[in-house]
Amino acid sequence: METWEQFGAGRLEGLSGVSAAYLFCVCGWSAPPVAGESGVEAGTPMSLLAHRGLTAMWSTVPLAQWTGTEGEAHMTDLKWVSPRACRHHEVLRMALRHAPVYPVRFGTLFSSSEKIGEMLERRYPMLVSYLRYVEDKEEWSVKLFSDTSKRLREAQGEGASSVSSSNGASYLRRKQAEGKLAEEMRCRVSREADLMMAELLALAVEAKPRRVQPDAICGGNVELVDHRAFLVQRSRRLAFLEAAQDANRHTAREGLVCEVSGPWPPYGFTDLTR
Repeated sequence: METWEQFGAGRLEGLSGVSAAYLFCVCGWSAPPVAGESGVEAGTPMSLLAHRGLTAMWSTVPLAQWTGTEGEAHMTDLKWVSPRACRHHEVLRMALRHAPVYPVRFGTLFSSSEKIGEMLERRYPMLVSYLRYVEDKEEWSVKLFSDTSKRLREAQGEGASSVSSSNGASYLRRKQAEGKLAEEMRCRVSREADLMMAELLALAVEAKPRRVQPDAICGGNVELVDHRAFLVQRSRRLAFLEAAQDANRHTAREGLVCEVSGPWPPYGFTDLTR
């Protein structure tokens, strides 16, 4: 029985036997050469399954290591997860160099390669539509960070904190002023972030927001204020990256720093219902 969920012990009902088929991705139109390439487990060969112009990249894994009590323990063991997750990502990057790709999340198992073939047939129209949509496109991640506390200290001045807290009225006025200034700075940062993201969207096909944890602190007092994934035509990659650099220079005056990474497999755009 297939699952399209990321691995989780107890959610893979229907799997039995000693091995399972681990799915990396589905490629469109052409597939990368895999001779000599290993699967997610070292020493296990990579396999291809072709179906009506689509190709699934998969490998065999020992079922007991990925499911049940042992699998649950492995998924909390960074030394076990890290090389397999890295290999998963390497395979996707390799596939992207040859064809549009539907990336599958780390840990997706099927009971057999035959079940993968059945899935390809069942989801064929949606997969073809998706692969045509992402063809010649790539995902770029854009994060915006703000050192708001530093900007507040600069705006308040060095002497602001010297007011004695014993002077109740003065202390209250100062705290109220600080709160108002902080809110003004948050609004200013939000406006600058929206403007920057809008400029980048003009050079992309689509953008999707990424989850930002409330009050996410990323070292020191630097706060992650926005995170989005952009789907960009390969032919516009240079223009997109240059626009990000230009925007970074502009927003630096407001204490914003832009971090761009990619290209990534289009995880943020894997909606098969489009």
